Amino acid sequence: MSGCSVVNAAAIDGELRRTNTGELTIFAEQLHFLTKSIETPPAKHKGLQDPELRQRRRYLDLIHTDGALDRALKRAKIVQSVRNTLAGVSVPAAVIISGNIFGSRSAASSTAL
Repeated sequence: MSGCSVVNAAAIDGELRRTNTGELTIFAEQLHFLTKSIETPPAKHKGLQDPELRQRRRYLDLIHTDGALDRALKRAKIVQSVRNTLAGVSVPAAVIISGNIFGSRSAASSTAL
Protein backbone atom coordinates (compact mmCIF):
# COMPACT_ATOMS: atom_id res chain seq x y z
CA MET A 1 0.00 0.00 0.00
CA SER A 2 2.85 2.40 -0.62
CA GLY A 3 1.69 5.67 -2.12
CA CYS A 4 -1.61 5.50 -0.25
CA SER A 5 -2.66 8.59 1.65
CA VAL A 6 -5.42 9.23 4.18
CA VAL A 7 -7.28 11.43 1.70
CA ASN A 8 -7.35 8.93 -1.18
CA ALA A 9 -10.76 7.42 -1.83
CA ALA A 10 -10.75 3.64 -2.02
CA ALA A 11 -13.27 0.83 -2.35
CA ILE A 12 -12.77 -2.42 -0.49
CA ASP A 13 -14.22 -5.77 -1.52
CA GLY A 14 -14.54 -8.23 1.30
CA GLU A 15 -16.64 -9.53 4.13
CA LEU A 16 -17.81 -7.48 7.09
CA ARG A 17 -17.68 -9.55 10.29
CA ARG A 18 -16.48 -9.51 13.87
CA THR A 19 -13.02 -10.55 15.04
CA ASN A 20 -12.40 -12.93 17.93
CA THR A 21 -12.38 -9.91 20.26
CA GLY A 22 -15.77 -8.71 18.94
CA GLU A 23 -14.48 -5.77 16.90
CA LEU A 24 -16.35 -5.09 13.64
CA THR A 25 -13.83 -5.44 10.79
CA ILE A 26 -13.73 -5.68 7.00
CA PHE A 27 -11.82 -8.75 5.92
CA ALA A 28 -10.52 -7.28 2.65
CA GLU A 29 -10.08 -9.38 -0.46
CA GLN A 30 -9.45 -6.56 -2.94
CA LEU A 31 -8.59 -2.87 -2.69
CA HIS A 32 -9.53 -0.46 -5.50
CA PHE A 33 -8.26 3.13 -5.57
CA LEU A 34 -11.11 5.34 -6.79
CA THR A 35 -9.47 8.75 -6.79
CA LYS A 36 -6.38 10.57 -5.64
CA SER A 37 -6.65 13.78 -3.70
CA ILE A 38 -5.41 16.79 -5.64
CA GLU A 39 -5.10 19.10 -2.66
CA THR A 40 -2.68 18.18 0.08
CA PRO A 41 -4.21 17.71 3.53
CA PRO A 42 -3.33 20.06 6.40
CA ALA A 43 -0.34 19.25 8.58
CA LYS A 44 -1.17 16.34 10.88
CA HIS A 45 0.41 17.82 14.02
CA LYS A 46 -1.29 21.23 13.65
CA GLY A 47 -4.73 20.08 12.55
CA LEU A 48 -7.12 22.69 11.25
CA GLN A 49 -6.64 25.97 13.09
CA ASP A 50 -9.25 28.15 11.37
CA PRO A 51 -12.74 27.52 12.87
CA GLU A 52 -14.50 28.48 9.62
CA LEU A 53 -12.35 26.06 7.62
CA ARG A 54 -13.11 23.34 10.18
CA GLN A 55 -16.83 23.80 9.51
CA ARG A 56 -16.51 24.02 5.73
CA ARG A 57 -14.25 20.99 5.45
CA ARG A 58 -15.74 18.79 8.14
CA TYR A 59 -14.27 15.67 6.58
CA LEU A 60 -10.73 16.98 7.07
CA ASP A 61 -11.48 17.98 10.65
CA LEU A 62 -12.73 14.46 11.39
CA ILE A 63 -9.59 12.92 9.90
CA HIS A 64 -6.96 15.23 11.37
CA THR A 65 -8.22 16.65 14.67
CA ASP A 66 -7.99 14.53 17.78
CA GLY A 67 -11.39 14.11 19.42
CA ALA A 68 -13.37 15.55 16.50
CA LEU A 69 -15.03 12.23 15.70
CA ASP A 70 -16.01 11.69 19.36
CA ARG A 71 -17.47 15.22 19.50
CA ALA A 72 -19.43 14.66 16.28
CA LEU A 73 -20.86 11.37 17.55
CA LYS A 74 -21.79 12.88 20.93
CA ARG A 75 -23.44 15.85 19.19
CA ALA A 76 -25.44 13.51 16.97
CA LYS A 77 -26.66 11.60 20.03
CA ILE A 78 -27.66 14.83 21.79
CA VAL A 79 -29.54 16.13 18.74
CA GLN A 80 -31.32 12.78 18.35
CA SER A 81 -32.26 12.81 22.04
CA VAL A 82 -33.71 16.33 21.75
CA ARG A 83 -35.65 15.33 18.63
CA ASN A 84 -37.04 12.25 20.37
CA THR A 85 -38.01 14.32 23.40
CA LEU A 86 -39.75 16.99 21.34
CA ALA A 87 -41.37 14.56 18.90
CA GLY A 88 -44.73 14.78 20.65
CA VAL A 89 -44.67 18.57 21.08
CA SER A 90 -46.80 20.46 18.60
CA VAL A 91 -46.89 24.18 17.90
CA PRO A 92 -50.01 25.79 16.41
CA ALA A 93 -49.58 26.78 12.76
CA ALA A 94 -50.70 30.36 13.50
CA VAL A 95 -47.77 30.80 15.89
CA ILE A 96 -45.31 29.48 13.32
CA ILE A 97 -46.70 31.68 10.54
CA SER A 98 -46.80 34.86 12.60
CA GLY A 99 -43.39 34.22 14.12
CA ASN A 100 -44.85 35.01 17.52
CA ILE A 101 -43.49 32.06 19.48
CA PHE A 102 -43.61 33.79 22.87
CA GLY A 103 -47.37 34.38 22.90
CA SER A 104 -47.34 38.16 23.13
CA ARG A 105 -50.45 39.89 21.84
CA SER A 106 -48.79 42.84 20.13
CA ALA A 107 -50.30 44.02 16.88
CA ALA A 108 -48.33 44.46 13.68
CA SER A 109 -47.07 47.97 13.08
CA SER A 110 -49.05 50.20 10.77
CA THR A 111 -46.19 50.32 8.24
CA ALA A 112 -46.22 46.54 7.72
CA LEU A 113 -47.96 45.37 4.56
